Amino acid sequence: MIAYATYVAPDSEKLPPIGVPIEDKDVTVVELCAKPLGGLPTDAKVVWESDKFDINPFCFREIRFALNYIVDRDYIVKNIYKGFAIPKYTFYGPDDPTYTVLIDIVAKYKFSYNPEYAKSIVSNVLSKAGAEMKGGTWYYNGKPITVIGIIRQEDERLDIGNLFANELENTLGIKVQRQILPFGEAIPKVYFTDPKDFEWSFYTEGWGKGALDRWDPWMLAQFAAAWLGWSPGWGEADFWNYRNDTIDSYSKPAALGEVKSKEQFIEYLRKGTELGIQESIRIWIAAIMSSFPARADVKGVTLDLGSGLRNPFMYRGMYVPGSDTVKVGHLHVFTAATIWNPLGGFDDVYSVDPARATYDPSIWRHPFNGEPIPFRVEFSVETAGPDGKMKVPDDAIWWDAENDRWVYAKDLGRTEAVSKVVFDLSKLVGSKWHDGEEITYADILAWLAENIDIVYDPVKSQIESSIAGPAKESFDKIVAYRLLPDQNKLEVYLDYWHFDPNYIADFAAFTLYNPTPIVLAMDYLAFVKKTFALSDTRSEKENIPQLNLVLKDHAEAIAAALDEISYDQYKGYFTLPDGTVLMTKDEWNARIQAAKSWISQYGNAWISDGPFKLVRFDKDAQVLELEAFRDPTYPFGPTDWVFGLPTPTTITNVVVPLVEPGRPARITVTASGLPPIHVKYILRDPATGKVLATGEAQQAAAGYVIELPADLTSKLEEYAAYELAVIAYSEQVALPAEKTVVLQTTAAATQQIGELQQALQQTQEQVQALQEQLQQQVQALQQVQQQVQQLQQALGRQLAEAITGLSKQTADAIATVGQQVQALGDAVAQLGQKIDEISQLLAQLQNVATKADVNKAATAAQQAQSAADKAYSKANLAVTISIINLILLLVLIGLTFTRRQQ
Repeated sequence: MIAYATYVAPDSEKLPPIGVPIEDKDVTVVELCAKPLGGLPTDAKVVWESDKFDINPFCFREIRFALNYIVDRDYIVKNIYKGFAIPKYTFYGPDDPTYTVLIDIVAKYKFSYNPEYAKSIVSNVLSKAGAEMKGGTWYYNGKPITVIGIIRQEDERLDIGNLFANELENTLGIKVQRQILPFGEAIPKVYFTDPKDFEWSFYTEGWGKGALDRWDPWMLAQFAAAWLGWSPGWGEADFWNYRNDTIDSYSKPAALGEVKSKEQFIEYLRKGTELGIQESIRIWIAAIMSSFPARADVKGVTLDLGSGLRNPFMYRGMYVPGSDTVKVGHLHVFTAATIWNPLGGFDDVYSVDPARATYDPSIWRHPFNGEPIPFRVEFSVETAGPDGKMKVPDDAIWWDAENDRWVYAKDLGRTEAVSKVVFDLSKLVGSKWHDGEEITYADILAWLAENIDIVYDPVKSQIESSIAGPAKESFDKIVAYRLLPDQNKLEVYLDYWHFDPNYIADFAAFTLYNPTPIVLAMDYLAFVKKTFALSDTRSEKENIPQLNLVLKDHAEAIAAALDEISYDQYKGYFTLPDGTVLMTKDEWNARIQAAKSWISQYGNAWISDGPFKLVRFDKDAQVLELEAFRDPTYPFGPTDWVFGLPTPTTITNVVVPLVEPGRPARITVTASGLPPIHVKYILRDPATGKVLATGEAQQAAAGYVIELPADLTSKLEEYAAYELAVIAYSEQVALPAEKTVVLQTTAAATQQIGELQQALQQTQEQVQALQEQLQQQVQALQQVQQQVQQLQQALGRQLAEAITGLSKQTADAIATVGQQVQALGDAVAQLGQKIDEISQLLAQLQNVATKADVNKAATAAQQAQSAADKAYSKANLAVTISIINLILLLVLIGLTFTRRQQ
């Protein structure tokens, strides 16, 4: 992923010719696509003169978007990652469960490697801005347009960054000042500096997924919006900050429970995601399919489909039979940006991964489907949302940040809420911290008070604005807390709704990291003595260290602070509005002493409550050691969180026939996994990138069937190839499987051949039916012949008895024969008419078949005609002979009758 900064200038009297005015409420700002030579002016009313600027090409949205086309994702996946990655086009991809409702949006922007197209966009934009192309390089004010690229050196991003820089220079004509830096040097330069200082232009950014998340709006907020503090400017009040109010208007409601339905949530996610792609503040390249080598004798493994083996379940369950030690390798244990600090740190995997073994979250995500599940606390949820409200009890409380005390929520007008979450603290309160002290409600109140205070205290929120700004968005949704110590419960009232109740609990949840004395010592060092910063941006701005609880000198500063802070100074943090104090002075002193003893023994101030305690952290040797915490009050055993390996959802086969434009088509998909399984598809034109159709397959006996109706296939070109992406996912194992196949079309003329073949088959069936009718008629004629013969024999006998007269019986027989002859004639006439119709039909069929050059059809028609002619001739001959015989007989009878008269 490539990230970069842009800059918006203050109000100005004169804009450079490349300035683009944007109306933003009551203030007109300028998207400054130029860098002032000689540094930034301090006067906001400076006269901007175009000859005093260099162009900042990445401020143009069109150019940012065009950069997607100079990234050869297929090459990077195949050659740099050796196939252990999948191309990615935005923050949501096939490695995310939420992708299943965004597949068609992402498919619209499945960027191909097209440097010439990117070049044409860049040329058009820079030419209009007044730049000139000379010798393959763009110039502005006589100087080459140059950007600064921060390229990480430790991993594949070195190759990716150099490829990107090469494309900028050789394809787009933009010079690159490359800075190849390690993690510890790159992070401060990118994330700790004000973008308007132009210390960097693009950075080879990388992110590790912390957990799978079934419904994840936070990636939109983090990677495309500004309000969460992860866009250039990083939410620091004194920095210039990228902003996009439209993206905020979708990402905020989705993340903060301000939607009315699941459908609206998905709609906002879709709209915000598409805008994020168009803005292209980040260029996404690939999702890495990480490999985690492990010895075969390692047991108790849990694989998280989002974070792999980097999950809290893995640390709790893994073991080697017969050994009390497990060795885990990591690229780093410590870098300059590895900060163990729950208020403003934990921004890299080198701190996050081992720390997860030391504390228990209240709620975590299921490793297979991303659904929030109880961890250290159980929960239940009640909600009146999305439109209703419930009453907040009178004894519910809220932290008064201006007066540093807990008060009744009703006194601050906090009397109604949308939802309520009840947390059962039976596995938390009463158990022990790693230093042996008991976890109490005082720890919970002090932790909540500290977080709320940073957000709402007018002084603290300015000092640590990069923490306070983003956190405020979430705390604004919390209405009140209600303690129920007799039941070991805590109620949280909040103005938040989600269609999945588990997410309401997740939003209300809190996690204890450290005991009260450590938390308050951090507050003292950051806001009273002001010798340490909690956030990286403040650290850089004020040139003071960012507090890191695992470093020995920082731990010693915590120990000194424990001696300086007083009980009365922070007593309000754990005192209820009715005057009840949840920690006595004796308990306070015992806590202080226990924390100091820990720091003295282990050289760190990281005291927590999870299954392992941090007993060694050696930044120079790049080693840390965790020791199992076997206190009997710890509620979990080593096998309680072992999930093992998931049953993946797989697509084993996709059967795609040749598709005839204008005719319906059926594609059959075979997928396996844990039911229920859903299968979706996207039909895309790879030449134009246009998504032609999306939908969901229907389950059938043969698999999952995708129906493409005739009105859709009629829009497809003849002899063309289209891209059909098939996505299958399970509700139990939510990570989707994706398979892309080629859908090919044939000529539309084959439709006529198909129709001809169908007509031929129908005609053959008709011929067969008529042949059966002919056979029946022939059989009838044979019966008539037998009757005639019988009649002849009867007449012969009668003639022999008496030639002088005709009996009445003979006369009746003659009459009967006459009737039969008449019926036989009618049948023969009908048969002849039918055979004539068959002849005409077969002649038409033969004519069509000849035109369509279907020789087999023509031959079959001729054979059918010949068979029909033979049947007619045979039947006609039989009838003729019978009639002649009958006539001769009648003549004989007539002669005999004459003689009788004579």
